[in-house]
Amino acid sequence: MYSIYLTQSSGFLGTIAKPFGWIFNGIYEFLGLMHIENVAIAIILFTFIARALMIPLTIKQQKFSRMSAVMQPELAKIQAKYKGKKDQASMQQMQLEQQAVYQKYGSNPVAGCLPLLITLPIMLAMYRVIQNVPAYIEGVKQLYMPIAEQIHSIDGHVEVINNMAKEAGAVVKTTDGIMSLNQIIDVLARFKTNQWDKLAEQLPAAADIIRSTSPEILRVNSLFMNLNISNSPGWGFPGIIIPILAVATQWLQSKMMQPKQQQDNKDNPSMAAMNSMTTFMPFFSGFLCVFMPLGLGLYWVASSVFGIIQQFFINRYLDKVDVNVLVEKSKEKADAKRAKASGITGEALKQAAKTQTKSINVDSRANQPKSTKDFANMTSTKETKGNGEGSNNAGSISQRANLLKNRYNDKGEK
Repeated sequence: MYSIYLTQSSGFLGTIAKPFGWIFNGIYEFLGLMHIENVAIAIILFTFIARALMIPLTIKQQKFSRMSAVMQPELAKIQAKYKGKKDQASMQQMQLEQQAVYQKYGSNPVAGCLPLLITLPIMLAMYRVIQNVPAYIEGVKQLYMPIAEQIHSIDGHVEVINNMAKEAGAVVKTTDGIMSLNQIIDVLARFKTNQWDKLAEQLPAAADIIRSTSPEILRVNSLFMNLNISNSPGWGFPGIIIPILAVATQWLQSKMMQPKQQQDNKDNPSMAAMNSMTTFMPFFSGFLCVFMPLGLGLYWVASSVFGIIQQFFINRYLDKVDVNVLVEKSKEKADAKRAKASGITGEALKQAAKTQTKSINVDSRANQPKSTKDFANMTSTKETKGNGEGSNNAGSISQRANLLKNRYNDKGEK
């Protein structure tokens, strides 16, 4: 059931959906210049353009996926090592060892989730745009407006539209029993083909405008073989073509997105679960397509087709890149982030390391005896310390003072 509040989505997703709505509207107007006013074609082009804008995020996610496939055997060994150990010490030690693996590869557990967390709201916003076409395509909205205005002027229209909305699988949230023009258009946009005649019968005062305008609405919403993007495909032909294409394209795309290491590593439980999801989800999506509006199914198919084309070139690019190179670059980025967070640059870290090494070398040379008297003095000091009569050691200030004194005496003897 769809819950209809306003023509355009509001809130966080509404903010993201608005620029996509501008793109969608621009595509439809461009098609109009060529006298191809068709929402289905606009959906396909819109999906391709929107997915193209997300290519950088997709590449980043794929790089992490390849690195994750390399890390997974080591992480699996750690999990097997602590299998069945539920005490706090074991759990903490396991987390430390896992963290060491992530640091080894310059990665972190949430790195693969970040692109998904960014792309998911974008995909949901695109879904909202496709779900409510008249809200974002002004030309389509104007087709519905004469009917909505006529219905709005008729007494008792709220009850009729609410009943028709339930048949279309929508729920309208009205305030004090008043329905706005936008809300009426929201319901009309979800009408199946046979509902237009039924609406004309229930509202005779608007029958003429409904019968004269609805054919144009059906035309711009049509797909091949008289399919309408507002209708559910169902199990019959030709509508079932869309769910079948959704299953096939999503399955192929998911297989192409899986690194070869994940496909071959069937003994790993997490990999096996991922492979199962890869097989299950396309069929689940296809099942949903049977009952959802055909326009959404078309969007899924177009998105998967673009994903297949995109993945083909991404795989060709990543196959030429050594995983070790990806690991090194990831480690460099991780080091740079740590340096930035601590306020110490990479050059400063190198200089600090060099200074520390120099200091160690100086101390080492200072502790070495320069003469037999130095050696004897150091031995005497150790013996004194052993007898509990002194507090000097090889690294103490008094020890170094004695060494300097002995060197001075050596020079005097020479």
